[in-house]
Amino acid sequence: MGNFLTSALKTRLPQRGSFVANVLTLMTGNTLAQGLLVAAAPVLTRLYSPEDFGVLAIFMSMSTILSVVVGLRYEMAIMLPDEDEDAASVLVLTVLITLGISFLVLVGVALFRHPIANLLKTPEMAPWLWWVPLNIMIMGFYHALTYWASRKKRFQNLAISRASQSLSGVGVQMGAGFFMHAGGMGLIAGQLTGNLASAGVLGGQIWREVWEKISNALTMAKLKKQALRYRKFPQYSALNGLLDTGSQMLPLLLFSYFFGTLVLGHYFLARRILSTPLSILGQALSQVFFQKASEQHNKSKNLKSLVLKSYKSLFLIVIFPALVLFIGAPVIFETVFGGDWRLAGNYCQLILPWIIILFIVSPSTVIFSIYNKQDLALLYGIISFISRLTAILFGALVLQSAIYTIGLYGLIGLLINLVMGLNIVYITSNRAH
Repeated sequence: MGNFLTSALKTRLPQRGSFVANVLTLMTGNTLAQGLLVAAAPVLTRLYSPEDFGVLAIFMSMSTILSVVVGLRYEMAIMLPDEDEDAASVLVLTVLITLGISFLVLVGVALFRHPIANLLKTPEMAPWLWWVPLNIMIMGFYHALTYWASRKKRFQNLAISRASQSLSGVGVQMGAGFFMHAGGMGLIAGQLTGNLASAGVLGGQIWREVWEKISNALTMAKLKKQALRYRKFPQYSALNGLLDTGSQMLPLLLFSYFFGTLVLGHYFLARRILSTPLSILGQALSQVFFQKASEQHNKSKNLKSLVLKSYKSLFLIVIFPALVLFIGAPVIFETVFGGDWRLAGNYCQLILPWIIILFIVSPSTVIFSIYNKQDLALLYGIISFISRLTAILFGALVLQSAIYTIGLYGLIGLLINLVMGLNIVYITSNRAH
């Protein structure tokens, strides 16, 4: 019996190095990292005020937007060369560009930190903007290292680095809030520490392997060759990535400008609590759906039934907790996160339908790639960016109400994802081919 069970387990469990095992390894790291953020939230919301979280949201949004272009997207090309030596040249190129752009941002902060802070109507942010260049530099290094680690299939190293990021970041935030009452600076310090820890852990784990390849890649001719070879990444991917990230991060800056850090802090918590658990599940589901859709597409171009089955399954998974949260979010947020956070529960109700539809539709968006319709995906990105910006400006300038603005913003997101979901069904139907 013992030999039978051992044999069965070896047959059924994903083997080390297999695709499924690699996905599970990454998912484990992501789950630990994101789960820790959610678990720590009730403590952090009692150590920090909504305004403090608003300051963190501004810092994160600025850093995230700039980090997309800090390496001019050359990091994405690390996966492509046949030879590791060429990939190492791309890695070096990415690091050098990251250093250069981070320095330019530092100069910009030195010259314009007070005007930028005043523009956001948060003058108290001016001293903390000094940390943005360092943060985007660390994020740029980490992005480059993650692509190298993925190229070399060091998925366990990636999982450990992501768990280290959350553990160290949350630890610093808790310590700064409990012992120092540090306010927004404590949250920023934790965010910066977490990014530094993740880059340091990953770099330390793969440094010897990387250095062996880099030592032969440090020539100007090789760097120039790879820069020209992959020049479409800064020409096209950088703009596309900036547009996509900007559509997600720009609302945080605009909410701060029009309504202040109090409103921004409540919105930031509501969005984080909703998105974090769904993103963990959604990323894994996207991997499974992509594999299944690709396999089925090779046999039959009609993936409509698979898409509809995915929609139905995800709807059934999420509908009950969504209804509970939609009905009781203000009370739940007040109970779990403290009396100061009831407003975040109200915001949660407003954006919940959009987040749910986004969760249901997101795995099937790989259909755009499978059917070679990336141009249509880009069009949705442009429409999403413009319509979301319009919604915020209309709500702030015409309606002059934070809650109406957030409600309108959520409604626009809901409609865009509904239309996109229906369009995916159409693409996968027989009529589309």
